[in-house]
Amino acid sequence: MNMIRSLVRGSTSIFPSVRQVSFQQPAIITPFSAYTRLFSNSLIHHAPPQPKTKANVQDLETFFKAIGRNTVEHLELFDGSLPKFLKASSAEMKEMGIETRTRRYMIRWRYKFENDL
Repeated sequence: MNMIRSLVRGSTSIFPSVRQVSFQQPAIITPFSAYTRLFSNSLIHHAPPQPKTKANVQDLETFFKAIGRNTVEHLELFDGSLPKFLKASSAEMKEMGIETRTRRYMIRWRYKFENDL
C-alpha cells in the first residue's frame, strides 16, 4: 500500500494531471438503519403525557389508575380512602390478601408519592 502511494505521489511531478487517490471504507448500511428514516418522518404525532403529580391525585382510584398493573382491583380493600392506603403497613396489606409482588409495587409507588418523586 505504501509503495502504491509513493508511486502516485512521485508520479504527480511527472504527470501533473494525476491526483492523489484516497482509500476510504464504504459506508455500511444495516437493514435496521435503512428503516429508521421511515419511522422518523411519521405523520402521527402524540400529545406528551400529562405528568401525574401529587397535586393531580386527590383520591385512591386516581392513584391506582396512574400507577397501573391492575391495582384498581384492590380499591375496595381500602374503602377508596387514600389516607387509609397511605397508613397501611405491608403486613396489613398481606392480611387483606394482596399478593407480594403487587404489594411491593404499591408500597414503592406510595413512597414516591409521599416524597414527590
